[in-house]
Amino acid sequence: MHNWDDEAAKRLMSEGRKSLEDVDAILAELNLHEGAVVADLGCGSGYFTIPIASRVGGTGTVYAVDSSRSMMLHLKRNVEAAGVDLGRIIMLETDAARTGIPDRAVDVAFFANVLHDIGYKDGFINEVKRILKPGGMAVDYDWNEEWKESGPPMEIRLRRKTARELLEKNGLKVACAINMGATHYMLMCKLD
Repeated sequence: MHNWDDEAAKRLMSEGRKSLEDVDAILAELNLHEGAVVADLGCGSGYFTIPIASRVGGTGTVYAVDSSRSMMLHLKRNVEAAGVDLGRIIMLETDAARTGIPDRAVDVAFFANVLHDIGYKDGFINEVKRILKPGGMAVDYDWNEEWKESGPPMEIRLRRKTARELLEKNGLKVACAINMGATHYMLMCKLD
């Protein structure tokens, strides 16, 4: 019997994913710096968490949030295998709409390939706003609606325009929209 989370965790760290999602190019857009505090919301098995932790350095912090116990176990294993100091990554097994992260604690709230899966999107965005520091940035990185080779089913994807409207309706002003190759888009937001 296959455990979906185990199979998904393997795909989330696979070479195939690396060919579609260039972590260095994606994270370069975030302008992360030593000492930054980042929330990786819907972190899965750590595809972005681990390189984010490297970029924020020894004085930075990454809140890694995922509701799946299995994903959190995979994340812990992947962090240990990568040799990243576990003290810099705070793992929170919880709903991304109720993280428990302190108010105004985060420089960057990053959510990759998850907004389309969030059931209560307004509540999730309100949580993002709550945890952002003044001047902080929220980043929605998600699948292009045109890319059909892989990714979530087309009927659940959020079109870029729909995602933008949703974010802005809830008080996150899209400052920049970036095409990330054929597969993804990124919406970089500030508090309205």
